[in-house]
Amino acid sequence: MPKNNTTTIRRQVAAVAACLLALGLAACGDDDDAAADETPTTEAADNETETETDTGSEAPEGEVVEITAVDWAFEGLPEEVAAGTTLSLTNEGDEPHELVAFRIPDSETRPVSEIVTLPEEELGPIFGAGEPATVILAATGTTDTPGPVVGDGTLTEPGRYAIVCFLPVGADDSILESEGPPESDAPPHVSQGMFAELVVT
Repeated sequence: MPKNNTTTIRRQVAAVAACLLALGLAACGDDDDAAADETPTTEAADNETETETDTGSEAPEGEVVEITAVDWAFEGLPEEVAAGTTLSLTNEGDEPHELVAFRIPDSETRPVSEIVTLPEEELGPIFGAGEPATVILAATGTTDTPGPVVGDGTLTEPGRYAIVCFLPVGADDSILESEGPPESDAPPHVSQGMFAELVVT
């Protein structure tokens, strides 16, 4: 599903607006549609890359790690991966999900579980410091469909990352085709506990 730069930005900004209304969260903008027209990584199947599912496991550099989205969590996400690891998103939930990866500034030491509860004025500088490293969308019952809309799922810069889903509770797959801000007063999935922390080494 092709998205132009403006559409992608509007969709992500709309997701933040939902966060602001529900949790006081701020700033999860993005800009380019780098992989909007790309086919999800088929090399993963060709290389028979295995999913890391154990907490604390590490993914070798260049590997593809398949993350499973359920209602309301990310499963199979290692605590640590090497720079160059690509994330893939399979949706086994009853609603569409997204995986948004923000690199947390080095000066920020609080865990993601605490960061996502911060008031807007404190959270803005953390998530608003730059665009997400990657954003991957997955419709119900699919893997990487429609897929990455920011980056290609690869995390290249070492550091700590917040992994979050900002889509609103109760949405259906049509939200992934939104040409503008999705209209919803529902809280975002992150408010239901759909967040995680990942370290890239």
